[in-house]
Amino acid sequence: MLVDLHIHTYYSDGTMSPKEVIEEAKKKNLGIIAITDHDVLDSYEELKKEAEKAGIIAIRGVEIDSIFEGHLVHLLAYKFEDNENFFKLVDKAKEQLLETSVELIRRMEKDYENISLDDYNSYEYERRKGGWKGIHYLHDRKVTEGLFDGMRLYGKYECGHEKFAFPSVEEVCNITHEAGGY
Repeated sequence: MLVDLHIHTYYSDGTMSPKEVIEEAKKKNLGIIAITDHDVLDSYEELKKEAEKAGIIAIRGVEIDSIFEGHLVHLLAYKFEDNENFFKLVDKAKEQLLETSVELIRRMEKDYENISLDDYNSYEYERRKGGWKGIHYLHDRKVTEGLFDGMRLYGKYECGHEKFAFPSVEEVCNITHEAGGY
C-alpha cells in the first residue's frame, strides 16, 4: 500500500483543497494519507469526509513550526486527539507565523513607498498559488520578481522564525504526547 504522510493544502502553503488532494491520492493509488498543513488544523474534517468516500485512510496531522537551540524546526504531529492544550499550541504557532509577515511589512514600509501595514491588512491573495500572504503581498506590490523571492527579505529584515515566540521542540513534543499523538 502506498502512503504519503506529508501533504499541504491551500489552508497553509499548498495549492489544492482537501477534496483535490483525495482525488490526486486516488489517481496515485495511495491508501493512507495525512495532510500536515503548517500550524493549522482546518483541513481535517473535509479530508476525513472525502477520504471515507474514496476508501482512503486519513490520518490526522499537522506540521508545527517550533524552535530548537535558536533554529526553526518543523515537527510533524500525527493521530492526536481533541485537546485544548494541543489546539492552543497550534494556534500559538500560527499566530507567530502570521506575525513574522506583519513585522516584516512594518519594517519594510519605511523603505518602500508602495507598501504599508494598512494595505497589507486589507490585502487578499489567491491561496491556490501556494506560499503565504506575506510573499504574495511583496510580489503583487512589485517588491520581488518571483513569488518566493520574498523569503530572503524575512532574513534581511530580521523577521525569521527565530526572532519570534514559537513553541520549543520540547513543548511541542510534550503537548503532542499529552494529546495522545505521535
